[in-house]
Amino acid sequence: MAGRGVRGARASAGGEPHAGNLLRSGGRLLLVDWDTVGLAVPERDLWLVAADSADLERYADAAGRRPDPAALELYRLRWALEDVATYVGWFRAPHERTPDTELAWSGFAETLRELAADGPVRAD
Repeated sequence: MAGRGVRGARASAGGEPHAGNLLRSGGRLLLVDWDTVGLAVPERDLWLVAADSADLERYADAAGRRPDPAALELYRLRWALEDVATYVGWFRAPHERTPDTELAWSGFAETLRELAADGPVRAD
């Protein structure tokens, strides 16, 4: 992926299409958080909503294009690094030890464990 950028068809991307940002209404799912919406390659959202390779196959069949594995990894890594930056900002600022900060610390530690388990990023 190094040096080639993320290319491909653009689509409306929510940026945070997880269950916490969805409402069920009349048998339909509605995306309710539009703070980070924009035009982007589909991988921007697919990395988060595709549970497994079968989901990516269904997407490919419906869209007529296969998701780029390198772009999926780029957006997954980007999300994790943005989380780390947010956590660092919170914990560098004055704060109390509360249930919220305990939960944030757990999320921070889990994100770091996941990044460490992935090993170094390769520039293939």
